[in-house]
Amino acid sequence: ITATQIFADNSSIADPLINILIDASNRGSIIAQVALGSCYENGFGIQKSLSNAVKYYRISGQRGNQLAYLSLRRLYNSIRPQEKEFQVPYSHVWSYLEFSCLDLF
Repeated sequence: ITATQIFADNSSIADPLINILIDASNRGSIIAQVALGSCYENGFGIQKSLSNAVKYYRISGQRGNQLAYLSLRRLYNSIRPQEKEFQVPYSHVWSYLEFSCLDLF
């Protein structure tokens, strides 16, 4: 079963799950915050809202969640003009991730 099936096909399951994510997010769970951002971005179980997606991705990303950071970057890139002068290279993201992973050992 996929998230799309849970949220799209059965709203009786989706509503409690969204409430759990909201509660966990309010308690400070960075995993719940990025999951809630994804729900808002894609309209899974809740009305689609890119501004709320950005809000939750930003909160989680500021606390160190790399998935939230990359999701936020992807959203910003989708609205950024396509001209090269407006694009931000991914190289600094990967060097940061490598550095962070090396710190774990």
